Amino acid sequence: MGRTEYKKSFEDEVDWKIIDQLQSATSRFSNASIELKKMFIILIGISVPALIKLTDSKLDLSLFITVYVLTIAFWYLDSFTYFYQEKLRAKMDERFEKLKENNTDTDLENENTEVDEYTLPDDRTESNRWWRAFKDSSVRLYHIFFILNSIGFILYLMKIIE
Repeated sequence: MGRTEYKKSFEDEVDWKIIDQLQSATSRFSNASIELKKMFIILIGISVPALIKLTDSKLDLSLFITVYVLTIAFWYLDSFTYFYQEKLRAKMDERFEKLKENNTDTDLENENTEVDEYTLPDDRTESNRWWRAFKDSSVRLYHIFFILNSIGFILYLMKIIE
């Protein structure tokens, strides 16, 4: 038995409009994430040399604290954008699933019983979304700066660098 031709209903049109709006919002969060990374690099690039110059070209505790504060603040903000991108994608997946359910011919046997992945893998759960946002590869830049600053701070405390 063949499938019947797809005809958009009013509800389908509304769902597609909502999906478009969710995609647009997701894109804006993605752009904000890129801008946050640019701003972070610029602030690090300005503040580190400025602090070194203010301390007569010697390392000071304020340098390490400043890098920690900037790194943690931008890491949090960027994780926030990732969190909401994923949340919006989950909403889009709900709409895609609704469209699929509304347009499935119930007389046909369902050959594939797997859950479809639309914008997110099926193993993504809401319960660990914040954790994923803080450790995702998109925020790896902050992990690297945090580790490098920690190494420098330890070397400074051990008086290996001054």
